[in-house]
Amino acid sequence: MATIGPTFEAAEHIAEGLHAGCRWIRLPLGYRNRDHIGSAKAVYEAKRIAGQECALAADLPSARPRIARMGTERQVSPGDSLTFGAGTAEIQFEPVTEVIGAIKPGQRLLMLDGRVEFTVSNISGDQFSAACRSGAGIVKNGNSLVFPDTDIRYRIVTTEDIDVLVKMASQGCPADWVILSMVTCADDIRDAKVELSRHSLEPRVMAKMETVKAVHNAREIIAVADGFLIGRGDLGLAAPWKELPSIQDHLTSIALELDKPCVVATQSYRRAEPLTH
Repeated sequence: MATIGPTFEAAEHIAEGLHAGCRWIRLPLGYRNRDHIGSAKAVYEAKRIAGQECALAADLPSARPRIARMGTERQVSPGDSLTFGAGTAEIQFEPVTEVIGAIKPGQRLLMLDGRVEFTVSNISGDQFSAACRSGAGIVKNGNSLVFPDTDIRYRIVTTEDIDVLVKMASQGCPADWVILSMVTCADDIRDAKVELSRHSLEPRVMAKMETVKAVHNAREIIAVADGFLIGRGDLGLAAPWKELPSIQDHLTSIALELDKPCVVATQSYRRAEPLTH
């Protein structure tokens, strides 16, 4: 599986990937400002050039929290304390209600793919305070917020996702698969299939296993999905990294038992870095 991005988006380059053995192309819809229709067309053109079929998988980001209004970019580093939420919060994000109702003081907030970790402290109304414990970086509008210690259930398929998928289908480059992010239970898969069907979309559905709750409900989720992806990057933030090998073995054994496709993606080597220090 290869991912569409700045260095891999031209039809000629994708065709080279197909010649090299790539059989899945992942299109990350979370980058809302990219030309996803153009990328989907490039994949179909690459298939024609290479004379090789492949599966186009649209990766849906879900309605996970993202910074919505922040003014200017901000450098954060250990010791910084910020307010998050709505109204006058220093970092405003959406959706607020689901998060405020679920978080508790002492829980983690991760940003920048886990490179920056905050600890939630005071919660008041539609805002909460959090202090940066480790890591540093520049945060800006559109960055996602991850709360790995909560069981928040987000909307899996958004209006923006449907709009892109419908346009792809109408222009002759439909997604063969959709990858669903932040899945926590089998009902997330069922609801997504219903929503896709309402818009005459019938791709196969792949559940992304990236939360602890998804691992707990793995058998039920995998049973109703058409396949699943082990998102080691986010899962390694939610669960202790030392447990990843056993979790991966557990999930792949279910895949074999239920005869479902399984993709093991991202951070396969990076998570081993602590072992070398």
